[in-house]
Amino acid sequence: MHEDKQPMLQSNISRHLRALLIGMNFFSSPARDGLGPLVGAYLLLQEHWKEGDIGVVMFSYLLASMCFQAFAGDIVDKTSHKRLLLSVAVSGVAVLSLSIAADADYWVVLVTRVLQGICAAFIGPSVTAITLGITGPAHFDSQISENEIGNNLGGTIAILGSGLLAFFVAPSATFYCIFVMCLASLPCILLIPRTAIDDNLARGFVPEQDKLTNSSHQAHTDTEHSRNSHHQSESEDDLKPTTKRDHLPSFELSSPPVAEPPTASYWQVFAEGQMIVFCLSVFLFHLSNAGTLPLLTQLVGSRVEDENKKIPLAVLVILIGRITTVIVNWIIAKKVHSFGRKSLLIISFIVVPLRGCLCAIFESEMGILLALQILDGIGGGVYRVMHQVIIRDLSRGSGRFNVALGVVMTCDMASGALSNLIGQVLAQNLGYSAAFTFLAVVGFVALFVFGCFFKEPRPSENEQETRPLRQSRVGAS
Repeated sequence: MHEDKQPMLQSNISRHLRALLIGMNFFSSPARDGLGPLVGAYLLLQEHWKEGDIGVVMFSYLLASMCFQAFAGDIVDKTSHKRLLLSVAVSGVAVLSLSIAADADYWVVLVTRVLQGICAAFIGPSVTAITLGITGPAHFDSQISENEIGNNLGGTIAILGSGLLAFFVAPSATFYCIFVMCLASLPCILLIPRTAIDDNLARGFVPEQDKLTNSSHQAHTDTEHSRNSHHQSESEDDLKPTTKRDHLPSFELSSPPVAEPPTASYWQVFAEGQMIVFCLSVFLFHLSNAGTLPLLTQLVGSRVEDENKKIPLAVLVILIGRITTVIVNWIIAKKVHSFGRKSLLIISFIVVPLRGCLCAIFESEMGILLALQILDGIGGGVYRVMHQVIIRDLSRGSGRFNVALGVVMTCDMASGALSNLIGQVLAQNLGYSAAFTFLAVVGFVALFVFGCFFKEPRPSENEQETRPLRQSRVGAS
């Protein structure tokens, strides 16, 4: 009777864990993304900062996150307290956001954004590691798509709530919305059972390695059972008094600790040419992409004379992209196994420079600029899912998945920081059209590098297999 109910129990826990993962991504979205464009729009339109100063603050945030990104990935790989690490990082971003609302002084904002960048460095690897540790490689692609749907829906709600608070209450109330959403993510994180996360799978090992490392332990256990049975039959036949020798097998029952799979060196992970090509492609991609949205929000907001409508209009720019991204994430979740990784990701590399060109051409057309955010949603929606899947493929079996993810995100942050800084300086000195043109040219270079030199990664052999989530361990706990 217990065996009949077990499959239903596992199915229910599976749905429960998926809901917690989506909720974790939904509420932690403001902490994970930093909402840089919204902060930039607030500083420009309400605090009347110069574009160059905003660029320095954005650069500092991304630089701080970049410096800690690879270190954060290494820590996530090695620790078994991933939920605690994620909770502390999200709480740090939440509390620090209130200081910007309290005081928009240049040095206060600069230090706050640096500290937020350090906290944000731990959020992405922790979320991805928890997901991979629960799903394993077989279901990772689909679950990461669902995670991104939750992440972008959460970001959409945060931005929408921020816009409404800015319009009806005060522009600084934007940061209180971020604070509340970040704190709401903590129950979702802490309700994920510790036993549901396989630390070996979370760092990129494959199930076959778990089987190999556990095989000696299983053989040892089988041998001990055989010995116990043999000694039990001898004692029944001989009917002799118990002696010290009869107890000797019990001392042999303590099995040795199960060895972890061998971990690849850092050099082995990044000596492979495709990982280097992918890092370079990501660097150029974000050098083109990251600075476009802040410039666009500032440009659109500056065209409105009514002070109370500046922030809501900037929010609308971000919302169009976010809603499109949610739709694209949903499509990718259905098609991630139907097409090659490169075939899907190259869509992002095409639409980013195209958007930059069109922004430069139609700089004065408000309606077209808003519509171009659809391209931002398409590019961002595809990239945010597929870059994690590709890193998983390239680092498969190394035990360094989160280190690899951290290094790629370092390239992301470094180029994003430069993109924001260069874009803001160009906009201040040469105009927005020159800034968009520069970013578009870099995007075409990124498309050339990725299209010509990156090869289609090989999916894992067990990717198409159905592997149940780790609910049996949860149900037993």
